[in-house]
Amino acid sequence: MLTQSKAKQLVTSLPHALVSTLEPSLVHEALSDSQWTQAIEEEFSTLQHNNTWDLVQFYKDMNLIGCKWVFRAKYNFDGSIFKHKAWLVAKGFLQTLGIDYA
Repeated sequence: MLTQSKAKQLVTSLPHALVSTLEPSLVHEALSDSQWTQAIEEEFSTLQHNNTWDLVQFYKDMNLIGCKWVFRAKYNFDGSIFKHKAWLVAKGFLQTLGIDYA
């Protein structure tokens, strides 16, 4: 019987080289694969549907916060790929308390 814990150990014991080839570290790498492109489109449409942000007028005194795409493959218990997942994350460490957020 393969428990969830054993399956996680199986996936985390995969050689680093194999995992790094499955999960792109750069957007242009992800865009060359249709499965990762679909994951990006799903994440972006979810962000739009949830009204995650508003476009605002830019002023020179604004502190712009960048973002980054993060890619992860989700695995089944047997180690096969279940889903390609993409997140668009803000670089929150660039924010200043009292200026960028309350």
